[in-house]
Amino acid sequence: MKLAYYQDGQDHRWGAVDVAAGTLRRVGGAFEQWAPQATAKGSAVLDLEGAPIKLADIKLLPPLMPGVEIIGTGINYATWAIPPEGADTCFEFKSMSSFVGMEDTLNFPRIIDAQPRCEYRYELELGLVIGSAIDEPTAHGTKHVLGYTVVNDGCLRGQRPSYVTFDWTGSKCGYRSSSIGPWIATRDEFGDGQPDLAIIARMNGVVTQSGRSSGMRLGIDRLLEELSWRTALRPGDVFFTGTPGYTGIPDGVVGPGDRMEFEIEGIGVLKNYAENRNKPPARTASVTSHDGPGNAEALLDELRRWDGEDVYHVKVVLEKLVAIDPDAKGWGAHAHEFLNGINKDMWPDGKDHSGGIEWWAIDSSFRRLYRLPGQHTFATGPFPHRRKGGTL
Repeated sequence: MKLAYYQDGQDHRWGAVDVAAGTLRRVGGAFEQWAPQATAKGSAVLDLEGAPIKLADIKLLPPLMPGVEIIGTGINYATWAIPPEGADTCFEFKSMSSFVGMEDTLNFPRIIDAQPRCEYRYELELGLVIGSAIDEPTAHGTKHVLGYTVVNDGCLRGQRPSYVTFDWTGSKCGYRSSSIGPWIATRDEFGDGQPDLAIIARMNGVVTQSGRSSGMRLGIDRLLEELSWRTALRPGDVFFTGTPGYTGIPDGVVGPGDRMEFEIEGIGVLKNYAENRNKPPARTASVTSHDGPGNAEALLDELRRWDGEDVYHVKVVLEKLVAIDPDAKGWGAHAHEFLNGINKDMWPDGKDHSGGIEWWAIDSSFRRLYRLPGQHTFATGPFPHRRKGGTL
């Protein structure tokens, strides 16, 4: 069953969605009463009231009860670097004010204005909604899960470190910079084990993330066990489980007005848009004249003049180069030579790394472009955890 939190007039209610019919029916009772029952016995125990309501006549809200905790983890898929042996699992809190819902506009966190090296990123993740309390450490956390939802863990990369450690609040809690929804798919639709669901993100219609929830390094039971040793969880709390790798260009970089679709199999598609009012730092005006085919040299000249400050600008340039030469028969076939011309010292080891550029890392700290063999992702930022085994 799909459970949506919605606004009908001045009222905020929960309803059971009939996706095919485009309607929902109100769920009777309070969330804290029916959520534990539906978690233990399945969604069939829910009491549905009233006549069906058209989805077009209501506003879907983020499926978040007031006052809940929102916690996540990272580096949880094989597409990311394996953490060092003995390293503990990382957890992070997000604020409720950082989330919007279906068809809402995502804001660029205002800290970008004060720290121009920051870039906003999206991270598509499988979210778990807790249905029954976890008060003690447990190795069977899945049985406490009411259902699953789609989470865009919007964040910043490239911000300055704090004097204590990484600035998690600055990275993860930008006002209205993340999204969740469009509803909760109850666990009884998937069974009690680790779900195997396709995870796909699209940017302006192009697939930019692709993975499966079965590819998690740590499964749901293990993650909730680790978390249960640290804190208690209550009905309505949300836990998001890490993002799979990115596909092609870009590595989660978002531009003004971009259209985003975050889809998880069996749950639904969460649709959002990036705001236009406050643009991220970008020198986009200098590349607008290079639209269309046959301008690879002009675009490469843009890269040669890159000063390391403006990663979004480089994202735009590389997207245009790929559009000109999607089959890598032109400039892409000689990408190594082109990029070597841009960064004379990009191969510090002095070895021959010919064979094409599969993975471009734009290191805004050192103002260089790097190639890491065996990857198929465009990325920005220093990413020190990815350097082992690469050409750095």
